[in-house]
Amino acid sequence: ATECDPASLVGTIRLTGSFGFTQPPQLFRWLADAAARCQAVPCMTNESLGVFSPPLRASLQWGVSETCTYIFLLSGLLGLPRNAWQQFHNQGVDGRLWSKFQMSDYEDLGFTKGQASAAMQGWKGFLETFSQPGSFDPHDTSFIPKGPVLVYPQVILERLVDVDPPNHFEIEYYVNFAWSDRRIFHSCNGYRAEADQPDGDSICSLFWQPKIELPDAVESTIVQELGLTTQVGDEWGAQSSWAGLQHSLAYRQYRQRAKFMVVLDYLSLPFDKHALNFTMRMPGANRRDRACFEVGEPHDATSVELPASQLGSGWKPGYQARVWNGKPHQVRASGKPRHQIWDVTNFEAYSESIESDPLLGLETSEWANANNPAMMLRQLALADNESLALIRERAADGTYHICQVTFSIEITRRNWYHILNYIVMQLVLVLLGWCTFFLPPESIDARLGIAFTMVLAINVFQIVLVENLPETGDLSRLQWFTILNTIVLGLIAVESVVVCGCARALERRHELDRHVKKFVNRPDAHRAVRRIQRAARRLILLQKVAVAVEESLDPQEKGPPSWKERGSARLWSGRRGRHRPSDGWRWMAVRACAEWG
Repeated sequence: ATECDPASLVGTIRLTGSFGFTQPPQLFRWLADAAARCQAVPCMTNESLGVFSPPLRASLQWGVSETCTYIFLLSGLLGLPRNAWQQFHNQGVDGRLWSKFQMSDYEDLGFTKGQASAAMQGWKGFLETFSQPGSFDPHDTSFIPKGPVLVYPQVILERLVDVDPPNHFEIEYYVNFAWSDRRIFHSCNGYRAEADQPDGDSICSLFWQPKIELPDAVESTIVQELGLTTQVGDEWGAQSSWAGLQHSLAYRQYRQRAKFMVVLDYLSLPFDKHALNFTMRMPGANRRDRACFEVGEPHDATSVELPASQLGSGWKPGYQARVWNGKPHQVRASGKPRHQIWDVTNFEAYSESIESDPLLGLETSEWANANNPAMMLRQLALADNESLALIRERAADGTYHICQVTFSIEITRRNWYHILNYIVMQLVLVLLGWCTFFLPPESIDARLGIAFTMVLAINVFQIVLVENLPETGDLSRLQWFTILNTIVLGLIAVESVVVCGCARALERRHELDRHVKKFVNRPDAHRAVRRIQRAARRLILLQKVAVAVEESLDPQEKGPPSWKERGSARLWSGRRGRHRPSDGWRWMAVRACAEWG
């Protein structure tokens, strides 16, 4: 462009190539000299072309000439006509004002709706250059991330508000996220963003901040927002905040109260311990190759600020705090009220990554591979060796993974309530049931009354436990303790019945002994015994005589036996007949004496 023809110069500049932020410095100097010599673009100067020189500055710091130069060179990428820079220059639009543009503002400058929409999208992409996750080099104008930005979390547990299983548990905690970002060139002190997009007024709104998801949260509220604080590194020269700080860093602080889902195991009640877990996750767009948490040991990212009475037996507060499960720096005193039921015994954190593509490596059926579009695409990718290699490479480097950090709070129940109101009281009832052992065995009514009353009292405890505890597949230790106490009292009632029966049988035996003793001690008892013995001897003698007579008689002479003879024969043979022999033996004895003389 040897001739200073404005149209020829502008066309030559636009035909120098695909203009962008990666052009050599010689091109910028040539453009500035040509524009100054020919006065074709009045806003283009060496200073205005500095927007393309590293390290890049945010658009909010641009003046009118810098904005005009940017639009002149990149109007094609923004979807604006070639003379768009003239409208911006004539209206005195700088970078801060341009950041607030809406569709109507472009239309007021004479652009069509299509041009306004394209400019909105293109300008939005440039504004988000400083808001993208990743580790960037501000001297590299390509703005390609060199790796993920590592966020270092620090969570201080300040209060265990409520534990309401199986619904939720509620805690209040203080969060501090720290990370290094070399793109930060401006110091911020507690900046609070009102919206996700840059507001166009504060430079601090351009800087990237981690957006955290709580996948386990039922409800969450930020009770105190302390905002974003940044410190500029030495690589930004005079804008540096601290001498010796090589790269810029940022940290965001806030205090949050949240309710998380909880499932507790009551099998060890009332000596139960539980782990309350909640997770902080980067959003789905922030993959592990762009942003991730960095946590050292389980206790390096956690601290507690609780009353000493709630620290439980695992913590050893004293002149210098000492802990079993944690480290000394974890404990700080707090004047907030403690929880009445639970003690906190440990607080730790660990980071992990999960697959963002659950279909990767999933085994499916033939029907799904043939009909499900996602599975069909997966089969095509697996059939292509290049695509398969790319999938495996991304799975290995974490492209298909999302980073998250899980915090675990270990709590122990303050069991004196259950010990005094359930265990001790049930033991007292069982001991009262043992009082039946000191009552007479014959007092069956009193013994059973005490045993059944204690059983009913134990059943009241069982009903209270059923109403207060959620339904579970198995019984807790306290419920087993109540059932065993009920069985013991039931066995006491059974023992009372058995002992009473044995006592009554023994009493009848003693009564018989007393009755016999009463007759033995009578004066005529010996004479009665002698008469009984003589009668027995006579009976035995008559029996032998009758048997001998029967054997000596001829069967033809005897004739048919009478009923008395049949009865006597049964009597002598030792068998009991249907009829009582009564006087049969006497008749046989008389007959024998007559025959023998």
